[in-house]
Amino acid sequence: MGNRTKRAIRLAAPLALGVAVAIVAAVLSDRIPALDYVLALSWAPAFVLSLLLIGAAAGIGLALPRSTPLSGEPSVPEPVISRPTIPEVRRKPAIISVHGLEAKAGCTSVAFNLAVELAAVGLVDGRRPRPICVVRAGPLTTTVGLDPKPFTDYCRSHMAAVGDEVIELAELHPSGCEVLCVADGVLDGHRLRLLSSVLRRFYDVVILDCPPGDRWLTDTAFDASEVSLLVGLPTEESAKAVLPWSDTSWRYGLDARFGLLVNRVRANTSIPELLPTAFANLALIPEDAAAGNALELPWVLRPESRAGRAITELAARLVPDLAAKDSSHAA
Repeated sequence: MGNRTKRAIRLAAPLALGVAVAIVAAVLSDRIPALDYVLALSWAPAFVLSLLLIGAAAGIGLALPRSTPLSGEPSVPEPVISRPTIPEVRRKPAIISVHGLEAKAGCTSVAFNLAVELAAVGLVDGRRPRPICVVRAGPLTTTVGLDPKPFTDYCRSHMAAVGDEVIELAELHPSGCEVLCVADGVLDGHRLRLLSSVLRRFYDVVILDCPPGDRWLTDTAFDASEVSLLVGLPTEESAKAVLPWSDTSWRYGLDARFGLLVNRVRANTSIPELLPTAFANLALIPEDAAAGNALELPWVLRPESRAGRAITELAARLVPDLAAKDSSHAA
C-alpha cells in the first residue's frame, strides 16, 4: 500500500468520527432541551462546535501511529518478476557463454555472479564445485585489482598453443570462484577454442564473458558452449540487437541453447515487445536497489539484493546438477 493511500486513510478515519459525533449531537438535540437551546441560539455556537470537532479529528489523526518502512526495505517498488525459463546444462564440465546485446548491459556482472553463486552454494560429487569465470577487463575488474597483463603476456609468448599452466594465471575470489581477466583483443576464436579445451579439464563449469561486436569470437564461444545467455536492457537498442540472434536460433533449431536476460528491469519499465518474443527462454533481472561494485561484493552475496535473488534462481535452473544442495550441504 502506498504512502498516499495510508495517509488518506489516517485522515479519513478521524474526519468520519467527527461527522458521526456531529450527527449524534443533532439527534440528541431533539431529546435534550438544553442542547437544543444552545444550538438554536445562533449559527455561531454551531460553527464553533464544528471547528472544535474538526480540530479534535485532526488531532486524533496526527496522534495515530504511522507505519514506517523497515531499514532494509527498498524505497523503490520492486517489479513483479516472472519465473525464468532457462535451458538446463547437464553436461559436465559445462561451458556457458554470456553475450552483451549492447554496451554496459551488465554482461560481466551477470557472468561473474553466476560463477560466484555456483561456487558459494553448489555441490558436485560431495564437494564444492570449481567454477572459473573468464571476464573482460574493464571498470569493474579495475576496481577490485584484476590485472589482464599476465594473460596478455602469456598469449604473446604462446602464439599457437595454450598449455595447462594457464590456470595458474587465474585469481581466486573469496567465494571459491576463480577469475581469469582478459583484455579486449587478446582472445580470438582460435585461442578461445584452445583455452576452453584446457579449462574443461580443471573446472566444473566455465563461464565466458564475451564482448559484443567480435563476430568470430562470438561464433567460437557459441560453438564451445552448451548454453549462451544474451544480456540486454529494456531498450530499443537491445531489441534491435537481439533480432539476428533470434533469426539464427529459429532457422537452425537452436532456440533451446539460448536464454535471453533482460537486465535492470524496474516496476515502471516498459519492455520493448521484440525482447520477450525473441526467444522462448527468458529471464528478467530487476534493477538492484543496493549500491556498490558488482565484483567487489557480488549481488548473490547480498541478502537485500533483488538482482542477487534473480541470479540465484537463474543459476539453480541453469545448472541444476551443480546448484542443487543435498541434505548434508543444506544443514
